Amino acid sequence: MSTTEKLNAIRARCVELLALAEKRTRGKWQADPEEGVYNASVRCGISEPWTGDCVASVLKETDAAYIAACAGAAEAGCRNTADEIEALLRILQGGFDAMLNNYAISRAASIIADWEDEQ
Repeated sequence: MSTTEKLNAIRARCVELLALAEKRTRGKWQADPEEGVYNASVRCGISEPWTGDCVASVLKETDAAYIAACAGAAEAGCRNTADEIEALLRILQGGFDAMLNNYAISRAASIIADWEDEQ
């Protein structure tokens, strides 16, 4: 797989993850000592607090804390990565000067290494 193909695949994955993030449920996450942490609107597909036996969407407290802590940063990282890849591909394909081209090659290699598990 060429560098361009790898970069395009990573960019596509970032776009896919951002589309998935748009579907996440908004709203306040609530804690229940017996049930763990959950988003009220996820719990039963409603926007009201928990009132019944629907527990399929309850998350462990550690899972919910992780989601809350990193969701925004992960989305920002995907947006930035997708944008940077687009710029790097323009540089690599556009005949810019050697210094800028070398920078693009270096950044491309770094991004590919960072996303190695996704390849």
